[in-house]
Parts: sequence; structure tokens; C-alpha cells
Amino acid sequence: MSKGIDDQIVIDFPVPSSIRQIISELEKYDKEEDVYFYFDRSEGLEKATKDYVDERVLTEEQRELLIQKYSQGVQGQRSSMRLSRYSNISKVIFMEFLAMKFSKRY
Repeated sequence: MSKGIDDQIVIDFPVPSSIRQIISELEKYDKEEDVYFYFDRSEGLEKATKDYVDERVLTEEQRELLIQKYSQGVQGQRSSMRLSRYSNISKVIFMEFLAMKFSKRY
């Protein structure tokens, strides 16, 4: 089993070509252990499958299977990556604030 893909889940229903393209990229990034792009494309999979459910191309159950298969292990790590990203942004904003505040005093 790979790090991000649950090989035990079988997708036995038709999948739109744009979703197949995302899956192909996910498999490539998983094989290359490219975590950043894998996370990015797994978010793309979640968004695209949601659109297809809204358009009634996929059912909610089919969407959940796709997400479970290709986002295994990503869910918890994704939230920590977002926190880390926002934390870094917050630090930069805070440092800019301090620089502006102290530069006006002196």
C-alpha cells in the first residue's frame, strides 16, 4: 500500500475523464513521494468530485469512495500543513506590524 492511496478500495464505477486525470496525477505524485503536489491534487479531487455530485454525475457515496481511496493519510496532515502555512503568514504579518510600529516611534 502506498502512503496516500488505499489500494483496498476498489473503484468499480465510471469516473469522468477530468477525475481520471487527477487520479493519474495523484498516483504519480504518490509514487514519487511528492507530498506537496499530492496534497494539492487531493484537494482538487475533493473539489472536483463535489462539483460532479452537484451536477449528479457522481453520487455522494461514489465521491466518498474516491476521497477515501485517494486521501488516506492526507486528512490529518493537510490540516497541520494549513496551520503551518497560516502560522508562517501570521509571523510575517506580525513582524511587519512590529517594524512599522517601531519605525514610527524612532
